[in-house]
Amino acid sequence: MTKFDMPTNSPLSMKGFHQDSRRFLLPIGISLALVVAALRVGIAYRFGFLFVDEAARAGLVQSILDGAFPIPGVPYFGILFVQTDSSFTPFTFTVPAVLWSRLFGSSAASLRVFVALATIAGIVLLGRSVSYWFRNNVAVWVLTVLVALLLPWNFMQGLQFWNPTLVPVFIIVAFWAFSFLANHSAQVKSFDRPDEFVPSRMGFGVNDWRKNALARWKLLAITLFPLALVAATYTYQPAAFMSVALFVLGVWLLNKWNSVRPAETLSFFIIAACASIPFIVAFFAWPYFLERTDFAIWAAPTFLDGIRGLFLNLDSLFSLSNLFLYGDSNGRHTSGAMGGMLGFGALIPMIALFGHWRRLDAEERFLANFSVFGIFFAMLGSALTLEGNPHSLRSNGAWVFFTVLIVLGYMKIYQMRGTLLGKLILLLAAVSFLFYSVYYIHHFVTEFTQIRHIMFDFIWHPGEFPYIDYWKTR
Repeated sequence: MTKFDMPTNSPLSMKGFHQDSRRFLLPIGISLALVVAALRVGIAYRFGFLFVDEAARAGLVQSILDGAFPIPGVPYFGILFVQTDSSFTPFTFTVPAVLWSRLFGSSAASLRVFVALATIAGIVLLGRSVSYWFRNNVAVWVLTVLVALLLPWNFMQGLQFWNPTLVPVFIIVAFWAFSFLANHSAQVKSFDRPDEFVPSRMGFGVNDWRKNALARWKLLAITLFPLALVAATYTYQPAAFMSVALFVLGVWLLNKWNSVRPAETLSFFIIAACASIPFIVAFFAWPYFLERTDFAIWAAPTFLDGIRGLFLNLDSLFSLSNLFLYGDSNGRHTSGAMGGMLGFGALIPMIALFGHWRRLDAEERFLANFSVFGIFFAMLGSALTLEGNPHSLRSNGAWVFFTVLIVLGYMKIYQMRGTLLGKLILLLAAVSFLFYSVYYIHHFVTEFTQIRHIMFDFIWHPGEFPYIDYWKTR
């Protein structure tokens, strides 16, 4: 079997997991997930100040609500891209933020709740996507949601009101579409004629209704897979490398597995091409796009300097220091808590997963390989820049697939519970995960939120960026 052969959906790797979880684990997991989700929304509501980058986006939203957009003298390309500070804000963030603000207001608390709920919704969809590969196992769904909700990488960045926050959400939507297509292809073809699924006059059958529903869901998945990846690129340009790589791999795999027909494959490319036209036009027509490439690797003094910088950046991004100890040093990306981007609690399941790599079942092996692929290209988007690495924001799509790896690690640990050593490792993994989560949340609430408000006034320079001034002085 090659790395990307079609998984068999064998239930062997989850033997006993579903039965035990119904009695004990599943209710606890659901309760914890609900508590953490409510806590994250509560923190977003109480975290009532905005950093400079966030204030720029908030000022843009407020100016649209007030009818003051565009502010004279500020570069913009319609509503598609607006220069709000040293970067620009895309419509994939602006439009949903404006719609939310019209309904729930544009206070700092309301804007943070918007991105917090978007991230939580993405996490729930991620759990659903992973469960497809294990026969819709609810326990896998809940475990994935709980791990993602307590991951430091998105706990902090999932509260930030700026466009990069939505990149992982779009990546998750694309992953859901890919997972749905891969696991339902044998049941229905989306481009069949509707009358092929109409119940016969002999009577309405459940299978007829199910085929109709699956056809609609499959058509939705075929549409969302390319659209979500293009949207991720619009939302934050470092995600382009990850989006293109996932698109190419996803289309290739779906064709290899005969999950889609030639007409459906062609639709992927047509949808992606049409959705990319505004981006391509803006790239060549708006000089500010090209100005933002000055800090890319290819702007290094020499080719060798660029290659050297690329490998040094990848080393810093994949280092134990970044992932499990300190994280990056930007106070707008991490809270400063010990444990890095993934947290101490993720260390044991990651070790367990890589220790059992050669003994993974088919679906586990596929998800592990697919996740490593996604993580590398997410990191590449950050590594191809000359400053700020390790930069967890430019590589924030990686936490989606790190979550999958951590979940697979917990599953392998759970399978070891038949021996005394296995029971001890399972207990240690669970305790370390819970204790670190409590430590991280306590640090975030008691320390981070008390001191980071000084960053706004410290960095803000009146008159430099009009949209920040608009928010600050409105």
